Amino acid sequence: MNSQNFNTHRAKLEQLVHTHAPSDHVASAMLQHIKHMAAAMQAEEAEATTRLHHAHTAHRTPAARIRQFILGEARVA
Repeated sequence: MNSQNFNTHRAKLEQLVHTHAPSDHVASAMLQHIKHMAAAMQAEEAEATTRLHHAHTAHRTPAARIRQFILGEARVA
């Protein structure tokens, strides 16, 4: 999954920061940026998942099925 791939690369990046940052202050600042980047990615993933579930649910309601049938959009399941 993309999130697993992201977390693998994030961990490697954090290791590089720990070993190659010129000072503790710089390392701390870089790690904070990585932390915020990871949080933003996880929030985006959660939002996309929620939208996908809502869209799927909306297309499975009886009213949506009737509308699809009337408009000739019925799909074979």
